[in-house]
Amino acid sequence: MANGTVLWLSLDEFGQELRSLCCDLAPTETAQDVLVATPPGPGSVVVVAASWEPARELAAVSDAAIANDFALVPVVVNPIHVRVGPIVAGAAARCCYHCFAAMEQKRNASNKIGTYLQAVRSYPDNSVLRRIAGHTAAHVCLSAGILEVGVSDPVGHDAVAWYSSHDGADLRMSRFEGVDGCRRCGVAMDDRTTFEGTSWI
Repeated sequence: MANGTVLWLSLDEFGQELRSLCCDLAPTETAQDVLVATPPGPGSVVVVAASWEPARELAAVSDAAIANDFALVPVVVNPIHVRVGPIVAGAAARCCYHCFAAMEQKRNASNKIGTYLQAVRSYPDNSVLRRIAGHTAAHVCLSAGILEVGVSDPVGHDAVAWYSSHDGADLRMSRFEGVDGCRRCGVAMDDRTTFEGTSWI
């Protein structure tokens, strides 16, 4: 269990349902805007949940997490999969959301599914076209099960993202690294280090 409070940034109905199901993970509060309000302290966790990729919000909360030493755990349902992570474990995080987004863009550029997802993400944040047609109770339950692992030990799962098929039949875990050119995480890297490794669980 996380040492501090778990705060939620639930950006749509999926996020609200996930928060309701997970309310027993730890004491929870709702963070409408963790950047405007007093930032959470070290040991706290902010869960950002949506049925679309809220890139602007995740980038902002990632920056705040590193600056104020709290953990970020994104939960996203998109047309391809359910994703929990990558976790940004505060000031010592090995990878920020900007690095993850850059790696995803590079990977997506090489396949047709990725091209489709990039097109969807190009719509304005408030566009219904950015959201999937709907989510099911299975999406919420699946996300909650994976999320409990991440929230229980965000430092131990720093830079980890879990990807699951919509039916939960396939679940994989990847650990990401900072990318060259990131103003915070940038290191000398080559094409081999898009992620540290993948294991099936």
